[in-house]
Amino acid sequence: MEKDEKNLKILICDDDPQDRKLIRTYLQMIAGRDVITLEAGQTAEIKKAIDVGEFDIVLMDLHM
Repeated sequence: MEKDEKNLKILICDDDPQDRKLIRTYLQMIAGRDVITLEAGQTAEIKKAIDVGEFDIVLMDLHM
């Protein structure tokens, strides 16, 4: 298994830093493999992150 397949790449999009921290902590506890998270709190940050990186999962706040 290649290293990239082992890592789970997740983009967490939420305007509340506390919510992002809670989600990141929970994901690291339950994933069962290495989790790489990138966080974005504003629309411009989200667009830039998606343009630059490839993610396995994008979690987005409903109100954003």
